[in-house]
Amino acid sequence: MSTEPLAVTSDLFAWYNVVFAACFAVGLFFTALQVLGLGHSDVDLDADADIDANADIDADADADVDTDADGGAETSAHVGAGESVGATQAVAQFVGVGRVPVSAILMTLFYTVGLTGWIANLLLRPRYESDRAMFFTSLAIALVVGLVVMRLVGGLLARYLPSVLTSAMNRRQLVGLVGEAILPITEQFGRVAVKDRYGTLHQLNGKVPPGVDPVAKGTRVILTKYLPEGDIYYVGRAR
Repeated sequence: MSTEPLAVTSDLFAWYNVVFAACFAVGLFFTALQVLGLGHSDVDLDADADIDANADIDADADADVDTDADGGAETSAHVGAGESVGATQAVAQFVGVGRVPVSAILMTLFYTVGLTGWIANLLLRPRYESDRAMFFTSLAIALVVGLVVMRLVGGLLARYLPSVLTSAMNRRQLVGLVGEAILPITEQFGRVAVKDRYGTLHQLNGKVPPGVDPVAKGTRVILTKYLPEGDIYYVGRAR
């Protein structure tokens, strides 16, 4: 009887494979939450992201006040805030946040990293004398593959999900909905949370039209126009 299957099975519990097995297990956890209808992770993760983003904006605002008192670097503080928000928006758009559920993005990432890392360890094991070196090589490969697959799957879901889910609404159908600003909304960027008629929560990019005063966080707003070139909405204050 061949001992190769037994060797592969026992190797699965080696320390350098446990990390990837744990990633796969986290993917299963998110899947179970979705199947059971308990997948509120999207709200929690977006809330954490909002807190971080607000912290950056507040820090830049404080820097603005301090430097303005000295009569100099007010412009640079505003540039810093714009760059911070712009980088956050770029990362969110790259992985598909706002277009597909965050839970789906995370499931894709954890499943891919777990499987890719385990396969990489299996293939690299005969070529490495050091388990540590092998692990970090496999981890780098798994993360790169995970990000690429996450980007591809996010793009496919954003494109085809509305056509296969009857409860899904396309971006233009959200125009006219009333929600709440979850980040300050300026002429450059902001974030809005709205619920569609199915009760699905959408967290969207928004901005005020040129010449309109910024909207503070927590203000009730209405989506007035969708701008497909930037995947962003014009918003106004709701009455």
